[in-house]
Order: sequence, then structure tokens, then C-alpha cells
Amino acid sequence: GYKKVNWTNENIIPLVGIIKICQILKIDVWNLLEGYEIFSKTQKVGKISIPKSKNNVDLITLLIWLRTEGHLELTSTHIEINQKNNINSLIALKNLFVRVFNLSENSLIFAKGKRGEDRLIISSSPLRQYLSLKYNFPLGYKSGSLIKMDLNDLPLDYYHKILPAFIQTEGCLSRHNTGNRKKYLPRFEFIVKDRALAEDCILVMKKLGFQPSYYENENIFKVGLYNSKEVIRLINESKRYFLDKRKIEHLKEICTDGIGL
Repeated sequence: GYKKVNWTNENIIPLVGIIKICQILKIDVWNLLEGYEIFSKTQKVGKISIPKSKNNVDLITLLIWLRTEGHLELTSTHIEINQKNNINSLIALKNLFVRVFNLSENSLIFAKGKRGEDRLIISSSPLRQYLSLKYNFPLGYKSGSLIKMDLNDLPLDYYHKILPAFIQTEGCLSRHNTGNRKKYLPRFEFIVKDRALAEDCILVMKKLGFQPSYYENENIFKVGLYNSKEVIRLINESKRYFLDKRKIEHLKEICTDGIGL
């Protein structure tokens, strides 16, 4: 069901009814419901407010994290994002979820996985439904099933803000030797099993003036930036938007003289 955020009455209409009416009338149901609340049939725990989707950089950031490091559980209302030893990023993501979707903080908890990974667990049937219906998020294992995001025509500074989401998830900041092996210089790679993720990353990088390499081998898709000066520029232009700077600090340690970061 749904209700206007500032309404005081309890009149509700089933969401499926709204969706069906909008299909008949050829109306974008999610544009219609922006600013309204969605909640479950039996309880209001996990209820969300439908955010504005156009040019919402915080929402885009969350979607990238969910598409790379997150998944929707098959057998429960849980949504999870996992990171290895990176609780700071998950804390920042929790705050983003609360702000973007007006979620209750009680709907989000932290846990440790069996392999020691940090887990952000979101218990919200409405959010799970919203992600599945509006953004075609698959349930369970999602590799190979994602479609490209609409990331065209954003303000330039938005691309700087969302690029770290690619770097901090499936991105790798590492080093390589110069020809005479006297220096260690930085490189960036983004390696995924979904073509759509790789193409989204390429689009964002090109919008910022970079010319990344692209490799495809069976079901592995790799985006690379190997010009060290361009990697340094990439990091310096976007590092203030990182949720956690551990990858940058590690790169400074392993590269010659910190390579200007």
C-alpha cells in the first residue's frame, strides 16, 4: 500500500493496484509515487519513502554499491551489502540508506560473515520490492543478469561523486613496474562478471575525460586504466567522495614516493 508522507489518515491502496492502473494509463508509477511511503501489509517496520530518482546522486551511489557488493535474499526480506574489513564504508552506506529512503535505523544492522567479512543487513520488504520492480534487481545470485543504468546527462560533478563507488567495490588500485624497474606506479582495474557493470564504469570514466581499456574473456569483463598520470588524476579528483580511504592509503604505501596522492 501507500500513503502520502504528510497525511494523518490511514487510508491505503494496495501497491499492485496502483501499478496496474498506471500500466493501463501508461503512467510511470514511480514518478507518480515520489514522496509517498511504501510499507508492508502486516507491519510498518522497514517502510520507505519513494525518493526522487532524477539526478539523485546519493541514490545512484547506493544502486552501484547494491549492484556490485549487494544482493536481495531469496527466502527473506533482507538486503545485504558485504565488504571485507571495511566497516567504515558500511556505516556511511547505512546513513545514506536512512537519508535517501527515510528508513528507520532499526531496519539496518551490522554483522560478521562466516569468512570474517563485514555485513550490512537491511530488513525491509518495501525496499526489496522497490529495487526489484523499479530497477529490475534479481533475487539471489545476480551475475550476468543486470542491465545498464541510465547515467547519461548528469551534472559533471555527479560523475566525480559516483566514480568512487566503482573503485571501492569491485575496483582494484594496484601497482606495476616501470621498464627499468626503478619505480612502482599506480594502475586501476574494475573486474566484474556483468557486462552492464563494466559498461556503466566505462561511461562514467569517459564522462570525466578518461580513456579506459576494456577486455572481455568469456564471462569476465575488465575495465583498466594503466597510464599512471591518469590514475593519479582519477584519484585526486574523486578521493574526497570516498566513503573510506583505505585503498588510497594502501596505494600510497606500495607506490614510489606516494606518487603524489
